[in-house]
Amino acid sequence: MKKTDLPTRLRWGSAPMFVIACVLAGSLVLGVGTSRAQVLWGSSSELAPNASSLFAIDPATGLATLIGPTGFADAISGIKFDPLTGTLYGILGNDCTGARLITIDPATGAGTLVGVLVGAGFDGGTGKFCEGGSDGLVFAPDGTLYAAGFDMGTALILRVDKSTGAVLEANIATDNLAGLAFDPAGTLWVSHADAIGFPELHTLDPATGSYTSTLILSEYVVISDLAFAPDGTLYAAISDENKLATVDTTTGTVTRIGSFGDAVGVMSGLALATPARRLTALGPAVLWVGLKNSGDSGAAFDLRVELSRNGDPVASGLARCVTGLSRDPTAVPIEFGAFDSVSTGSEDMFSLRVSNRMGTNPDDSRCNAPGKTHTNAVGLRLYYDSADHASGFAATISPNPGKSLFLHSDGSSCSTRGPASESVTKLSFDDTAPAEASERCRESASGNPGGANPWKEIGTWTSTKS
Repeated sequence: MKKTDLPTRLRWGSAPMFVIACVLAGSLVLGVGTSRAQVLWGSSSELAPNASSLFAIDPATGLATLIGPTGFADAISGIKFDPLTGTLYGILGNDCTGARLITIDPATGAGTLVGVLVGAGFDGGTGKFCEGGSDGLVFAPDGTLYAAGFDMGTALILRVDKSTGAVLEANIATDNLAGLAFDPAGTLWVSHADAIGFPELHTLDPATGSYTSTLILSEYVVISDLAFAPDGTLYAAISDENKLATVDTTTGTVTRIGSFGDAVGVMSGLALATPARRLTALGPAVLWVGLKNSGDSGAAFDLRVELSRNGDPVASGLARCVTGLSRDPTAVPIEFGAFDSVSTGSEDMFSLRVSNRMGTNPDDSRCNAPGKTHTNAVGLRLYYDSADHASGFAATISPNPGKSLFLHSDGSSCSTRGPASESVTKLSFDDTAPAEASERCRESASGNPGGANPWKEIGTWTSTKS
């Protein structure tokens, strides 16, 4: 049997046939994620018109549309979205007027104070001119919040608790920082507004405050904030011209897109909407299974997959009355049922449990199969982690496209007639397609004491990354 063909002898009894559009080694059917239009957001300084307000910006023209005022009187010097939650944060103040962390409602522009940036030798609430101010903020891909700091002529990069505004760490930077943005590779880029008098951007290590590279710009421009698109396009707010531009991160060429328009006096902050990562779709699991005992060739089995996040159930799928199996591995598809999308973060752990039992109808009666009864079939063996038998499933974590996820483990390889894999200490899944010819396998427990027909776990595989 070719890996691209479903076995013609595989039957699902009275249960409906599951249709798979494509079953390829290394390419399972993928769920489809929804796309969202790219939207830039901007925040204004304390100058009229529409001071201290939130704007939506057309990245094709630069034109800014007023969303609404934040309700604060000072400049909103920088804005960025938390990549883990989708919450929009802003810095209230500038280098010389203090540093307060706020959240902003993207639907109305209304702001809510989180706290004053205080700690690690920095105090953004002194009220003293140019003593404890900030002109920008940025989220790292892992959700860590950083802010620019300024204290009586000393430039700082601050690590900030996003729930309170507390400054957890402060490192001295070479020059005053204005715009901050992480590129898709996780490198922090900074601009300096009009603080250094040179046409330069820098990359910076937030753990030390040191520059890691310098980009010479094609001309001198005053850049108040930066924002990267997922494709690597770097947007810049040219505050003294009130224009949106792009910067080529290889050549330094500054290309003006267009004016922000008359609705805003000075655009201080810039952010690209970053939707929170959510598991939104699951493609069918495709499991390569065979009999533990060739004498069970007439038996019917149920196969179940259960996906959980941090131990909480997310989705499950069940294939009933699977017959036609032999000792040789056969691909069995299992559709996941409907589920509510769930958020995913860097600390979340997903697990996939695979179980089997003797085959049943939806009313739990025995399948009408001319084989063994509920009590005397031995069970199933699951094959995985090889190019020929790449058991796994598919998932879409928006806003990223869907991907195939494959089951892996350590331990010894196995063969159809030999023992199951031994010395297995870790079961995992990730998006790395198996390439080896040798495979691994796990078996369910044997027998059904008392005829109860319980579910018997074959194994639980845990994500190495979400």
